[in-house]
Amino acid sequence: MERIKTPLVVIPILLLIIHWGVIPFFLLVLAGVIVSLLEFYHLMERRNYHPQKFLGVLGGFFLCLSFFLFQGKLSGGLGGFVVTIFLFLILIDVILKKEIKFGVSSVSVTFLGIFYISWLLSHLILLRDLRPHGEGLIYLLFITTWCVDTGAFWAGTKFGRHKLSRLISPNKSWEGAISGLLTGIGVVFGCRALLGLQFFTRLNLDLNFITPIGCLVIGLLLGIGGQVGDLAESLFKRNAGVKDSGNLFPGGHGGMLDKVDSLMFNAPLLYYYIQLFLR
Repeated sequence: MERIKTPLVVIPILLLIIHWGVIPFFLLVLAGVIVSLLEFYHLMERRNYHPQKFLGVLGGFFLCLSFFLFQGKLSGGLGGFVVTIFLFLILIDVILKKEIKFGVSSVSVTFLGIFYISWLLSHLILLRDLRPHGEGLIYLLFITTWCVDTGAFWAGTKFGRHKLSRLISPNKSWEGAISGLLTGIGVVFGCRALLGLQFFTRLNLDLNFITPIGCLVIGLLLGIGGQVGDLAESLFKRNAGVKDSGNLFPGGHGGMLDKVDSLMFNAPLLYYYIQLFLR
């Protein structure tokens, strides 16, 4: 029952925040970035990699803020500036502390956290700001990503015979991966049709600007990207010897990183595809 109650509470709140506007959504993404970074650095600490948590979280905060302040205009340049500054600060901190033994691993995992989490997740902000379709695209992203995960899990449980990666995630199978991919394609077409109804059109949620070929490509991108993101997080958890990244969500739902691992890869994939081919 606890496992069911958590999404029943979280999903309506999430939908409300997405609809509420860009600023509440930015604050939600920022909170997700900070919590995910803390969980990631905790995983790295379990392997004695000595991440510089304060500088890493601070760098992630300012990187996410740069995406919000200059949405789609200077975010790339300012983001690059933020990354450069914090690389400089992280290196200076290691040099001054004279941490020769753990210096390389400390700098590497701290910087990896900033890129892996803050840079990727901050594309949610850019996607939400793609007017007039940003809100509809966010719904498409979230629904498709979750359905891909569900489709892959269900088919893998029922029909999984051929393991996808025994070392990283022994429960995942090729049958599940293919099912997740097909689910992604079907859900994108379904979302386009659903949000094209008159009720959603009045709310500026329609996605009719996406062509059928575009739906196919987006379904493939989100189907592959979401599962790669899931496997990437599984790699870090397997390395740390844990099942979940944290225990933020009750009922066995794990931590924040467990919930956004697929979104981190899918958000930039969807954003850049829309920008390059559909605008």
